[in-house]
Amino acid sequence: TIIYGILDCGLGTFTYATAGHCGPLHISAQGSCNALPTAHPAIGLSPETLYTQQSLDLAAGDTLYFYTDGIVEAQNPAKEEYSLERMQEVLGRARIQGKSDLDTALSALLGDVSRWNRNEYKDDVTILALARTE
Repeated sequence: TIIYGILDCGLGTFTYATAGHCGPLHISAQGSCNALPTAHPAIGLSPETLYTQQSLDLAAGDTLYFYTDGIVEAQNPAKEEYSLERMQEVLGRARIQGKSDLDTALSALLGDVSRWNRNEYKDDVTILALARTE
């Protein structure tokens, strides 16, 4: 899977395309948390696939989280997946509690995943956060 993006810091726009990868999470400065849409299969599965770009305007205080499926598919001992909804809840709660700095939000998320799956990972766990500060 793949995601690529172009962040124009001057205009505050993020243009991206995905190929089977998880869509980034966008948390607005006001605290709403939405998964950006994805629409394309993994790269190379079909030569006829046309990959299109999507754009998002980022306001001051907005954050984007890019992540691998190892986070949302992490399983607890009952084989329940962590889920995108739980990830959104944890990151949204960190924002509401005033923990908007990226280190704190990422620590809250990774700590919650570790408690969920008891530190037993079956897939890679990667997360990258970008915040627009002005």
